Amino acid sequence: ALVNRKKPSLLWWSGTLCATAGGVWMVISQANSWHINTTGLCFCLGAGLCYAVYTMLSKKLVSLTTPLKATSHTFAIAALIAIPAAILISGPIVFTSCDLIVVLYLGLATTGVAYLLYTNALIRISATTGVAMTLFEPVTAFFLAILVAKEPVSWISFAGLCGILVGLKFVLSAEAKAR
Repeated sequence: ALVNRKKPSLLWWSGTLCATAGGVWMVISQANSWHINTTGLCFCLGAGLCYAVYTMLSKKLVSLTTPLKATSHTFAIAALIAIPAAILISGPIVFTSCDLIVVLYLGLATTGVAYLLYTNALIRISATTGVAMTLFEPVTAFFLAILVAKEPVSWISFAGLCGILVGLKFVLSAEAKAR
C-alpha cells in the first residue's frame, strides 16, 4: 500500500485476516502449552516483511525482463551473499559428490522451479495477492502431516484449515474484482 500508493480492498484485507487467523488456529491446536517469544516473533515478522519486499521487487523485475532472468539473477545475488556468510559462520565448505547432488537438487529442482513459477505468476497477479497466497503453505503442510507423518487431526486444526481456505477465496475474489 505504501509503495504502490494503493490500498488493498476490504475484501482482500478480510481474506488475509481470515487466512492468518486460520493459521493461528492451526498452530494453537498443536500446542500443549505455549509462550510467545518476543525475539522469535520479531524475527518472524521481519522475515514476512523481507518476503513482501522480495515480492514487490520481483513484480517490478518481471515488468522489465523475463521471469527466468529475474529469478536467476535474484538467486545469483542470494548465492553471492549466502556463500561468504556460510563460510564466515561455519568455516570452509567441504563438499562430497553426494552433498553437491543434494544441493543442486534442492537449489534447482525444488526451490528454483518453485520461485520461477512464483515469479511467472507475478506477471498475472498483484504482489499483494502473491504474498497473501503464500498462506496456502500451511494447507499443504496440513495434508502432508496427515498423509506422511500420520498426525491426528483435531477439530480446531480443521477449523483453522477452513479459515485459511475461506480467506484465500476472499483474496482471489478481491484479485478478480480488481481486474
